[in-house]
Amino acid sequence: MSKARQYRRKAEQVAEKSQSPRAKNPLQASVPHLVDQFDRVVIIGGAGTGKTWSAMSAVWQRIAAGKCDRVIISRPTVAADDEELGFLPGTADEKMAPWLMPYQDVLINIVGDRKTAESVMKTFEVMPLAVVRGRNFLDGTCAVIDEIQNMSVSLLTAVLTRGCTGSKSILCGDPFQCDRPGGGGHIIDMADELKAEGAAGVVEFTDDLIIRSPDIIRVNRAMAKVKAKWS
Repeated sequence: MSKARQYRRKAEQVAEKSQSPRAKNPLQASVPHLVDQFDRVVIIGGAGTGKTWSAMSAVWQRIAAGKCDRVIISRPTVAADDEELGFLPGTADEKMAPWLMPYQDVLINIVGDRKTAESVMKTFEVMPLAVVRGRNFLDGTCAVIDEIQNMSVSLLTAVLTRGCTGSKSILCGDPFQCDRPGGGGHIIDMADELKAEGAAGVVEFTDDLIIRSPDIIRVNRAMAKVKAKWS
């Protein structure tokens, strides 16, 4: 049995016995439709707005429809501020495992069945951005690229040009949580230019759409004042 058929069978089994959480707002609901329309979708928003949930929901819907037989997860490994990660033992997949956990948590929430979600996640490929150049996202591939605010313009260009006809790339980023010098404003410009060219669908979540916790809005306001004073 092909991987695509295995995915679809698992999705049908889950649908029979559980109800997956629904989108919390029209913008979240629009993401799977944009992924159907465009080969590239850019999701921009602050913490708690549901970027990863929306991306994984779109991926799961394509799996359930038999349109996806390969999922790639990647994100930059830029250390936050001065916190160095140090040496991580093991294979490349084992080194990237900590970066995969947030997506597994989200998929469990979406699928509503932990065993199925964990089983599906084992088939996902974690691709370090260092090896993206020279790799192509072939037909039937869904690639989720997270934390794009920590990627340079040249690396973003490399990622955006990996897709072949029939593949889907979903890029997620928060311009206000950038660990690169100069900030993350470049991803807003990127989204605007791609949208103007008709090369990508774009979703921009504003702070009023934060769903994780209402306190996040107040935290953002407080920390913006602190940043203005000490940056």
